[in-house]
Amino acid sequence: MDSIHIILDIVKYMNIHCKGNNMKKKLIKSGNAWVLLLQKAIIELLDIDPENDEVELEIENKTLKVKKYVKQ
Repeated sequence: MDSIHIILDIVKYMNIHCKGNNMKKKLIKSGNAWVLLLQKAIIELLDIDPENDEVELEIENKTLKVKKYVKQ
C-alpha cells in the first residue's frame, strides 16, 4: 500500500470543489506515493506553520482527519 503524504503548498491546477465546510480534492501521483495538497488558507485556518509544525493524521470510519500536532 502506498503512503499518503501531506504536502503543504499552493498549486494553480489543483482541483478543489467547496460546499460549506466540505471540500473535494484529487490526489496527485508522486513517484510511489499519493500527494494531498493543502492550500495556504487551509493551513492558516488550522494555525499550522508548515516550516516548523508537524501534523497528526487520524483515520476513523474511513475518514482522514488532519490537525496540528501538539507535543504533550
